[in-house]
Amino acid sequence: MTKHKGRLYSFRGGDRSEYLSLYILTRLAYVNPVPRQEDFGVADFFCFLGKQTGKYMYGEDAFILQVKSSNDSFDFGEDATSYLKYHADVPFLLSVTDKSNRRMQIYSSWRLWYYLMQYELFEIKSLRYTPNVFTFDVDGKPQGYKMVAEQTLEIALGEPILSLALDDTNIDTENAYRVLKFWLRIERSNLVGLRTHMAFFQGVKYWETDKVPSADNVEVYYGTGMDRLSLEKATADCLTALAFKYSRKGSEKPKALHAISEALGVLPDMFLNDMGRNFKDKPGRLG
Repeated sequence: MTKHKGRLYSFRGGDRSEYLSLYILTRLAYVNPVPRQEDFGVADFFCFLGKQTGKYMYGEDAFILQVKSSNDSFDFGEDATSYLKYHADVPFLLSVTDKSNRRMQIYSSWRLWYYLMQYELFEIKSLRYTPNVFTFDVDGKPQGYKMVAEQTLEIALGEPILSLALDDTNIDTENAYRVLKFWLRIERSNLVGLRTHMAFFQGVKYWETDKVPSADNVEVYYGTGMDRLSLEKATADCLTALAFKYSRKGSEKPKALHAISEALGVLPDMFLNDMGRNFKDKPGRLG
């Protein structure tokens, strides 16, 4: 009998979870499955959040999604971890799709970006994500991460940000849009921070599934691995832009212009363009 190639049955179960996830997610987004030949361990789907307006749905924020079929902890190897550390430039969401109850739980990976801003954690080689656990007990203290092996970082994903069922015929797509929009904005701003100055980061201290977190629960955290030179360069550009804006208002903002002039004088001159130097030397004058 001629042998033929088979596929592990457990892998086939994962395939079916992807099919189910695809169908559920198309209610909220434009979804592009990543061909298995092009899959290097990070994205199962490349998506664009959909905004329904009247009879049409418009594509908005891009994100990538990894699908799992079990609530057990799942690992990312060195290649996938390296991509997230050095190259990811769109939000990264994770999901667990349970075929038995036909439900998809979507999780934000927002904690990863913050932890990578800590110089002592950036050298990790691999990742482990644990769903539905908010914190670990580390030496008697609650913590959102722990080292489980040499250079392997385990992250507590917390509760899902969205829970979507296959048979939700009356799903509140407007609410789901608002929830995803909030979390994608958080992740996108943090990716910009990670790729530029590694100085500060937005996070959420508490959230509930299917709800937009309140403003009181959004916090700013500060990284220990910041790139001082990149931060100074970004600060110089921002202060120059503010000075330009205020200068166009005439005498309405003289105190602000004077304060900005002093701040520009503190920054290294090599980061100032001609307009910035002009505001530094002649506060209140249009650059």
